[in-house]
Amino acid sequence: MNVPCPLRRQRVHNAMKTQSPLRQPRARQTQRATGICSRKGRRARAGCHLGQHQRCRPGRVHAFRSTVFLVMVAFGMCSSPSAETPVLSGCEVDYPPFCIVHEDGRADGFSVELMRAALAEMGREVTFRTGPWAEVRGWLERGEVDALPLVGRTPEREHLFDFTVPYMTMHGAIVLREETGDVHSVTDLRGRRVGVMQGDNAEEFLRREDRGLEILATPTFSDAFHALAEGRCDAVVVQRLVALRLLEETGLTNLKIVERPVREFAQDFCFAVKEGDSEMLSVLNEGLALAVADGTHRRLHAKWFAHIELPADRPIVVGGDHHYPPFEFLDKKGRPTGFTVELTRAIAREMNMHVRIQLAPWVDIVDGLKQGQIDAVQGIFYTPERDRTLSFSSQYLASHYVGVTRGDDGAPPETLAALAGRSVAVQAGDAILESVAQEAPDARIVALETQEDVLRAVLDGETDCGVAVRFSALHFISASGWSGLRLGKQSLFAGEYCYAVPLGNDALLAQFTEGLRTLKDTGEYHRIYEKWFAVYEEHFHWTDVLRLAALIAAPLLLVAILALLWSWSLKRQVRARTRELREQETFLRTVLDNLPVGVAVNSVESGVTFDYMNDLFAKIYRTSREALSVPDAFWHAVYGDDRFSHEMRRRVLDDCASGDPERMVWTDVPLAHEGEETTYITARNTPIHGTALMISSVWDVTE
Repeated sequence: MNVPCPLRRQRVHNAMKTQSPLRQPRARQTQRATGICSRKGRRARAGCHLGQHQRCRPGRVHAFRSTVFLVMVAFGMCSSPSAETPVLSGCEVDYPPFCIVHEDGRADGFSVELMRAALAEMGREVTFRTGPWAEVRGWLERGEVDALPLVGRTPEREHLFDFTVPYMTMHGAIVLREETGDVHSVTDLRGRRVGVMQGDNAEEFLRREDRGLEILATPTFSDAFHALAEGRCDAVVVQRLVALRLLEETGLTNLKIVERPVREFAQDFCFAVKEGDSEMLSVLNEGLALAVADGTHRRLHAKWFAHIELPADRPIVVGGDHHYPPFEFLDKKGRPTGFTVELTRAIAREMNMHVRIQLAPWVDIVDGLKQGQIDAVQGIFYTPERDRTLSFSSQYLASHYVGVTRGDDGAPPETLAALAGRSVAVQAGDAILESVAQEAPDARIVALETQEDVLRAVLDGETDCGVAVRFSALHFISASGWSGLRLGKQSLFAGEYCYAVPLGNDALLAQFTEGLRTLKDTGEYHRIYEKWFAVYEEHFHWTDVLRLAALIAAPLLLVAILALLWSWSLKRQVRARTRELREQETFLRTVLDNLPVGVAVNSVESGVTFDYMNDLFAKIYRTSREALSVPDAFWHAVYGDDRFSHEMRRRVLDDCASGDPERMVWTDVPLAHEGEETTYITARNTPIHGTALMISSVWDVTE
């Protein structure tokens, strides 16, 4: 499967606060490189330049839900300070779990460890000078320290500091005494005394406009919490995770956190340097990119936040659809089963989580997630609309929606636009509804409870056609013997199947993401996948695959085939047809294996699986046949980072689903692996008509 990296030779512009990636000159780089796309819908603060056919989809271009996103950094384009000089950073003494100072004076915390890791990636050491936030901030303003590990990016600070790309985004919270019951939002604080840490972004937020409240500024948030507990103020405004950690550390039992987050107080946390220090900024951005790519950020997040955010007094409730086979459904005894159910249980075992799987009608599950009755959904398609309220894991399965018609009603619709003017059966609350509304606004939607109801409505003539998930449709057609239904060959929508949690529950999401990675590394994911989906895989005969693959070969291949046919016509006429085919197969195999381009035949319908590839295909992609033998392993093998490869997969599947040949050609694509030289490729995908297979070709164009 050919996957173009949409970030085309980008670098962080060292002199710009926005960190906008710019195009590099075409040059071979020997330094380490990595890249992660941003998501507009995830509050990214930098754009990305995409290839001609690789455009950012509104609301989603890949990165952490916590807004960690990193642009492709070209290390040859920027210099770093001398590796012999340790970086001197400030660290505030009391902002847990981001920045803390132990009794022995040692700086610690999530942001401190992340800065250490980022600078270590760049071969640099760092020492920390500690003090209250007001002092620490002044040190950087005066240039007495080189950087700070934790600074919220606000308009008030833009003229003082330059910021890296954000590594985390959080919302604020209001802390009250237990007996206070009439405060639910910031507007309810009017006329009250509110505690904050002096100089903190919470103070800047409250002072940004006249809110009719009195501000009590204390040296630390711990002091503000004690003032609240003792009645010297009425509330404290603080970041939610900081509040959770301080309540745990201080043991103040008469305080509580308002459940509703302060949405207007969303804060991007970054590393910061003195304004104009582009050299140090580039070092921190590069190191941060590598720390995210190699999983260090995810590991540190789980270490510092999981025990705070995850429920300790009850099981984690994971929801799913009660009638969505083979993904998730209730068996004859009413027990949850299916692919996603088994996957969730495997993740729970691996991550030592106590989970309870709850299956119900899909609309009820979505409502339960919104109302906090369900902690996570184990199988949900990503959409820009859902992205506004949910955080998504990396995609763990590619699934496709197809058109459905009765056998005597003609071919199923091949595009969403073809649904215009028809009555269309769709599952209520399904992800495809957004796309149908955009592409065929005059389609008459009939919303039904389950995928089975959708197929039955089409079969009974209640609607002109339907739209269903191909795997689920194949299951019901086989189980019910509905031979009178026809499924479309062309994907109407390539869905990204993910885990999802409400916004802000990043620790739980990190558990599922880490569990997925572990299951893929151990092969357990492959075993579960084969158990539930192998029966639906479409395999193509080896000889036919080779014949079709030959259609994309260079003129040399065409000449070779013609010469072979001519030779056979003169010298091999008496041979049996079986031997002709065997020799043809051997010849084509030899030719394809020795072409100067990489050639493969692979599926895209249910994840990338290869029916054939020549040796050069894996070599050009700088991986191995073994690494690509696991279904859908291509993305991780080529791009490494889950979130980056997740975005690559979505974009390529969108291009392939479009059916537009021009969108399935990608030129001048960089392949960057840590510690290796960057190479450039051109890649093309060619659909095999009437199947769910693609002929993939790739060649090295490195100068």
